[in-house]
Amino acid sequence: MNTISELSFSDFEKNSKYAWSQKLKEELRQSGKEFLKQETGTEPEPFYTLEDMDAKTTFAHTQFLRSPLHSWLLDEQLFFNDGVLAKAEKAALAGADGISVIITQALSSEEINTIGKINSSSKFINFCFDSDVEIPQLLFKGNHCGALRINNKKAWPSDSTLEQLCGLLKTNDSNYRFVSITSSWHTHGDMATELSMTLALAIEYINYFTDRGISISAALKAIEFSFTTGKSFLMEITKLRAFRLLWNRVIEAYAVNPEEANTPFYCTTSLELAYSPENAIRLSVEAMAAILGGCNSLTITPFTNDQTDFPKRISRNIALLLREESYLDKVIDPLGGSYYIEKITSMLAEKTWSMLRYIENKGGYLKNV
Repeated sequence: MNTISELSFSDFEKNSKYAWSQKLKEELRQSGKEFLKQETGTEPEPFYTLEDMDAKTTFAHTQFLRSPLHSWLLDEQLFFNDGVLAKAEKAALAGADGISVIITQALSSEEINTIGKINSSSKFINFCFDSDVEIPQLLFKGNHCGALRINNKKAWPSDSTLEQLCGLLKTNDSNYRFVSITSSWHTHGDMATELSMTLALAIEYINYFTDRGISISAALKAIEFSFTTGKSFLMEITKLRAFRLLWNRVIEAYAVNPEEANTPFYCTTSLELAYSPENAIRLSVEAMAAILGGCNSLTITPFTNDQTDFPKRISRNIALLLREESYLDKVIDPLGGSYYIEKITSMLAEKTWSMLRYIENKGGYLKNV
């Protein structure tokens, strides 16, 4: 009997890619195949090799090469109330990089001053307003940076909200993103529909602001994208990577360098709650998908809507474990060069771009929704 050292590759039968593909198809059968075909527009192979790569495919990887080491910010949500200062300080000490303050009613001048006292150790403070609440400009006069997120009742905001946003952009002397565009309005179809409609909505915002005297550079720097990551691990990763690739293409069409716009992607895990700590496993998988897809900030929703400290602590610690123990922030692009991810990204991007061109040729987002 040969020892391990005496074995060589000549002792094993050489198989072609076709033979491997047929074997995998037999074992996988229909598992996930129809779903992937629906999302990408093409039935994918069970695996890909270097021979399947082309210039269009490899570009999905090179978009990350100019980036610094990929670190993401942990965003913890807090409802505004009398204890918001103490809660913000506690979150920062426990590892949150910043907070999102959820505001559901008009703020008094005293309450605005309270928000201004939030611990300066926070790297950012985001403000989440209901659509019918007036947004005080004084909130954005400090040294903080962050995003303004408005819970609109429709994907395209009301005239009064748009007027407020225009006013904020024209007087913007802060580091805030005033236009947070969420893809969740368009999740009724496949992923290509979600991404193409979100891109078309962003183009509608750009055209609206530039028509009112705001520069293209200022309009682009005001935008943040918001995504929800679900259970389909590989496709959620692909969704974010494909969108980044196509958004950079849109920016370049306006003769702006994507690095200058530096558009952040904000992700939350899905809002489907299972009232048990075991749900932390699902949250971990969804958080990993957001990180590997290239998110810039991340909120991990608690496994229960109970407003106690324990579920928030579990959610916060998931992100800290992925950063401090899995070291996902120590590599520019952990999935760069994965033939499967690169190919599926390219396929999804092609289908999305085709749908976006159709929307724009028909008059844009507002005429097609």
